[in-house]
Amino acid sequence: MCSGCAGLNPYTVLAGVGKNVILWDRETGKELRRLQGHDDVVTSIAVSPDGRKVVSGSKDKTLILWDLIKGTQQSPPRDNANTSIISVAFNPKAPIIAFGTEYIYGSKEGIVRLWNTNTGEVHELEDNGQAYSNYSVNSLTFNPDGTQLFSGLGGFQVVLWNLEVNANGSIASDGRLGVSGSQNSNVYLWDMASGKVLHTFVGHDGPVNAVAFSPDSKQVLSASADHSLRLWDTLPAVEHNVFTGESFGTAAISPDGKTVLSGDTDGKLRLWQLADGKVIQTIEGHPSWVWAIARYCQLSRQPCLVVSLVA
Repeated sequence: MCSGCAGLNPYTVLAGVGKNVILWDRETGKELRRLQGHDDVVTSIAVSPDGRKVVSGSKDKTLILWDLIKGTQQSPPRDNANTSIISVAFNPKAPIIAFGTEYIYGSKEGIVRLWNTNTGEVHELEDNGQAYSNYSVNSLTFNPDGTQLFSGLGGFQVVLWNLEVNANGSIASDGRLGVSGSQNSNVYLWDMASGKVLHTFVGHDGPVNAVAFSPDSKQVLSASADHSLRLWDTLPAVEHNVFTGESFGTAAISPDGKTVLSGDTDGKLRLWQLADGKVIQTIEGHPSWVWAIARYCQLSRQPCLVVSLVA
């Protein structure tokens, strides 16, 4: 479905709906393929850098790596977690998948783990000798060279991990800046080298559920439960534009920087023109809140969408 995925419609939508991962034809709304293997709701999806694999995390506490070309499981489900897996990310330079878990009192979870898909080994990241954080790991993003991992936790915390790997947060394409959204309605711009906050964007009136950089890293998009998408300039750090609509669960910017895909609490996907904020397409038929958009990707130089839903 992404770069190198021959034979898939370039207008395909990949979604986690209930316990399944489903490929849809974006224009007709017809189901193209169903990937079955989880025993509970799929909560997170990520696509490999080459576009040939998909990893899904679920409330069933397992992680499944799928061959997107064949439509089959590439390996048996990983069951290293003791609670729901709620965030996943592919390392862009190594055969590593990061996954984060939900924290439940007494579970000793809220852990970030690294899965080496070549060897099968799973490693827990530790801070001062302790792996669990007492907070759920809500989002994970690697920097461009795969040497750092940005994790967003409950309790208004952001953690930057320095990794030794062989070849609601986001990291700019050049790796210098990070951005995070908070339940306190603010958006924070970070210096990744020093770990300091460079600027706090204030304007939302509700929790910020998703953030993303534009391809050139000059702008930041934030999606909030306050019924607004906001576009911010990073230098100078000011508000650029506001789009209003439904309560937004998530959003992502296309690789060419011209459109935004939003996932809303009414179960609809909306495609917006970034220049003027007009909705140019609405995709209906999803049963519940659109929880997460993994990313836009490319197939035959055409846009495709990757989303995760909670039914």
